[in-house]
Amino acid sequence: MPVDLLSSVSHLPQLLATCLVEMVGQLDESSDEKAFLPLAAGGFRDMTRIASSPFAPVWQDIYGTNPDRVRAMVDEYIKALAQRAAQVGDDGLATSFDYANRVRDGIPRDTKGFIHRLSEVLVVCEDKPGVIAEIATALAQEDVNINDIEVVKVREGMGAPGG
Repeated sequence: MPVDLLSSVSHLPQLLATCLVEMVGQLDESSDEKAFLPLAAGGFRDMTRIASSPFAPVWQDIYGTNPDRVRAMVDEYIKALAQRAAQVGDDGLATSFDYANRVRDGIPRDTKGFIHRLSEVLVVCEDKPGVIAEIATALAQEDVNINDIEVVKVREGMGAPGG
């Protein structure tokens, strides 16, 4: 897989998320009101989720191995950001938003990066001890691997399919 590709869709986003959280954190710390982080809503959280990743060893190795490509992608991003900053307040920004929306909508939703297609299974079951073990055992007996699991708590009549 080309380093340019990974630099643009993996290494750069990690660095951008980290920088954004660092910048806002410093603004919050230096303000008397400490109001920046309490106002952080879904968009900020979604965009910066990956900033929770520890630097060592993964990112330390990645940035240490590919510094030139990462710097080149940062330079490209700075150029794009400067262009968008110049468009703030005029209609040119709408074109950028429209284009980004189309490209973003084209990202496959049933894969994670270069990993093969994912399957999602939702199981609605009774809340009782051992039910997750029963489900996992049945899947294991059919040689189905559980790569990721999420337990979603739903209240009666809310959130459950058909509820």
